[in-house]
Amino acid sequence: MEFRNRLNSATGLRLPSTLIFDNPTPAALAEYLRGRVATDGPAEPDVDPEEARIRALLTSIPLERLRRAGLLDTLTELASGKEQAEKDSGEKETDSIDAMDDDDLIDMMLGDLDS
Repeated sequence: MEFRNRLNSATGLRLPSTLIFDNPTPAALAEYLRGRVATDGPAEPDVDPEEARIRALLTSIPLERLRRAGLLDTLTELASGKEQAEKDSGEKETDSIDAMDDDDLIDMMLGDLDS
C-alpha cells in the first residue's frame, strides 16, 4: 500500500489498491503506469530541443542563487511577459525578447547588473 501511495504522489494518478496484485512484475507495472500517464495527461506539444535545454538549465538553478545574482526579478519580469520600461538612456527596447538568442539575453541581463 505504501508503494502505491508513493506512486499516487509521484504520478498524480489515483491508483487502485490492488495495483501490485494486478501487475505483479516491474514490467507489467511499468506498462500499466505508462498507459495511464499517456492517456490521462495532455498531449505534449512539439518542443524545440534548444528551448527544452534552456528551460531545464533554468529550473536547475536554485532561486536563492538567482536572487543573490540580482536576476530573479528580471527573469520573473521576462516570464510574465511584461515589457521592460524605458532604459536609463530614454530609448525603448526595440528587440523582442522572443527574438533574442541565449547570448543576447545574457548580455541584456549582465548589462542591467552593471547599471
